Amino acid sequence: MRVVISALSKNYGSKRVVKDLSFEIPEGKVTGFLGPNGSGKTTTMSLMLGLIAGNGRATFDGSPYVSLAQGNRRVGAYLGPENFNPKFTAKQHLALSAFARGVKRSRVTEVLHEVGLESVRNTKIKAFSTGMRQKLGIATALLSQPEILILDEPANGLDPQSVLWLRNTLSDFAKAGGSVFISSHLLSEISQFAEHLVVMAQGELLASEPMDDFLARLTPVAFKVRTTNSEIYAHALAAKGLTCDRVSKDVIEVHATDSRELLEVALQSNSSVMELTPVGSGVEDVFMALTAGLEEYQSGADARTAGEMEAPHA
Repeated sequence: MRVVISALSKNYGSKRVVKDLSFEIPEGKVTGFLGPNGSGKTTTMSLMLGLIAGNGRATFDGSPYVSLAQGNRRVGAYLGPENFNPKFTAKQHLALSAFARGVKRSRVTEVLHEVGLESVRNTKIKAFSTGMRQKLGIATALLSQPEILILDEPANGLDPQSVLWLRNTLSDFAKAGGSVFISSHLLSEISQFAEHLVVMAQGELLASEPMDDFLARLTPVAFKVRTTNSEIYAHALAAKGLTCDRVSKDVIEVHATDSRELLEVALQSNSSVMELTPVGSGVEDVFMALTAGLEEYQSGADARTAGEMEAPHA
């Protein structure tokens, strides 16, 4: 399914919270949707699905979601647990969703099993933990076996095992030909399975590009190198005026910005390089550099930890 966002905008009173966004969601890939707190990610997703009115267009195979044939079957979306009826059980909620979408009743049992909620299928949602509600929302999005998943912070409240399950589920969905558009504040997690990134701040688009292109925006400050003979290699580097730090018996961190030079030194010193990993150019590093000073809400001290930002929703 081809999803195209064209000049999407939204005002709340005199404040413009989404400003002429235009990008395309690649088909058959996992696209991470990133932005600081207050950047407009949730508002953008709501505009895409016609949940709120705004300007511009978001089309799914050429049609707005609200007029897309079988849209509620072809698009699986979950933007948060606010619309769950706490008096319903998980099974009742999914059964009602299946009926509304014309999905066979047997899918209810299947998705409950897929997300690990089969044992609590008859438990009322009001008794669910945050993580259980998140799984129920993901199950609802998967129910119709859609062509695209649109998920807003689905990893919130999940334990590490469930986060791994989510990553594998979304990766498998994309490998099977589906598209995934997922917002997250867990940057290190997104970096492990997203193939494309869309980044926004203060309502404006900062980047929409493949992961490799995004990472290439920031020149690495060092490289972690694993070789067959780190001592000889370190001496050869020193002869070239390059400094390094010992990480382990076979691994050194070389202060350099050009990986080609490091490979040339390895060849000249007869050292086989088994690993050459840039340091200081991960998704977190590029994201922080790209969005520096663009946070909607800033504290006096930067309390963010690497790979995570405060406030799950934007």
